[in-house]
Amino acid sequence: LTKSDMRDSLAIRTMKKKRILWTNGEAYHPGPGNLKPHFHDLKIRFHNVQGLSDPIFRGYYLHQARKACDILILAETNCIEESDVTLWKRDWKAGAGSFWARAPSSGAKRGGTCRGMAILFSNKLGTINAECIWLDPEGRGIAVKANIYGKQFIIIGSHADNASDI
Repeated sequence: LTKSDMRDSLAIRTMKKKRILWTNGEAYHPGPGNLKPHFHDLKIRFHNVQGLSDPIFRGYYLHQARKACDILILAETNCIEESDVTLWKRDWKAGAGSFWARAPSSGAKRGGTCRGMAILFSNKLGTINAECIWLDPEGRGIAVKANIYGKQFIIIGSHADNASDI
């Protein structure tokens, strides 16, 4: 390759990179950069776990998630029985509260068995006086009211139906 060819090749690669950056918006807004933490920042995670019935996975996952976030919203927990809720709450060790919308045991109208929601609060939040204010009977949504750092919040977790056309 000649120097001219290499220069052209470099120019083409540069143009491709710029096009990608312009297309996805990174050229104009290059991400958050180095954000300074603020007092009472909340770290919230929404995760489709696709089932939590394996006790080894559940214990490990919840332990790691509790270290990484203050509020964890889970979709597709596939938690069906009240005994599962009791057992699974224990795996959220040292939490400020956990709330579960169980999946229907059978006869789900649409969307198969991928049901069940949970909202879990880390003990890093202190006393939150949380209460569940809504549970979807089909296991697709949950809402919890909580007092976090002296302010009222309503945390809503919702998951669309697999067979939905919306």
